[in-house]
Amino acid sequence: MFCPKCGEKNKEGANFCVKCGEKFTNKASKSKSSKSSKITSDDVKEYTKEVTKEMGNKASDIIRDMIAKPYDALKKHGVEENFNLSLCLTGIMSILTGLFIISVIKNTFNGVYNSFSKIVGYNSFDYAPVSSSVPYFKYFIFGIIITFILSFIFVGVLYLVNNLLFKGKESFKKMYVIYSIISIIVSCTLLISIVLSFISVSFSAVFVALGLSLSSYYVFLMIRLIGPKDENKHGYIYVLTSGIFYLVVYILVKMFM
Repeated sequence: MFCPKCGEKNKEGANFCVKCGEKFTNKASKSKSSKSSKITSDDVKEYTKEVTKEMGNKASDIIRDMIAKPYDALKKHGVEENFNLSLCLTGIMSILTGLFIISVIKNTFNGVYNSFSKIVGYNSFDYAPVSSSVPYFKYFIFGIIITFILSFIFVGVLYLVNNLLFKGKESFKKMYVIYSIISIIVSCTLLISIVLSFISVSFSAVFVALGLSLSSYYVFLMIRLIGPKDENKHGYIYVLTSGIFYLVVYILVKMFM
């Protein structure tokens, strides 16, 4: 069934539109406008449940397609209608980044301290409060915020380079959706790396490097997908976007540190 207000396709029997939130009325109440019907708290809960379920189904479809045909998945799911889902995917990546940061700090700290304890002959458990005094929560929140901000900065820079310098025609939303699909690779990498960090921080770091390298390759595919028709310009867009992005990050670091 299609929403009479925005035209979005919804599942049969849905009570709300997953895109605009329009409440669907049954045959008995068609004479009444949707604006005159009151939205209750139960309606809000039901709408939230439907949207969450719809996003979950879309996310599972994206992951399945990314495994089967990654490039085709970028083309198929990289549409503006998935922008809200893309924000959720970026949020998941940001949370995992925060968890990865504190897991690396914790395991690096414990590894160095235990090695030092063996050398000098101290029992590391005697100084457990020292480890607990590390501001893990602060690093966790900091990692989430920075990751979310940098994702918007990167796509913003890509939008400016592609649209202003190379006369592309893709929207910021579409670029961000494709970027968030690629972030699934980063999220899976971080999740596995968090587990590896409890075994070996070095193995964890190597796995992160491999995952980020793979995601960089898909960013290049993303630029081929959204860039101008001229194939020779894709490399320039990639290099310029990366260069300007790292320059912006460097300036921000200098400003706040």
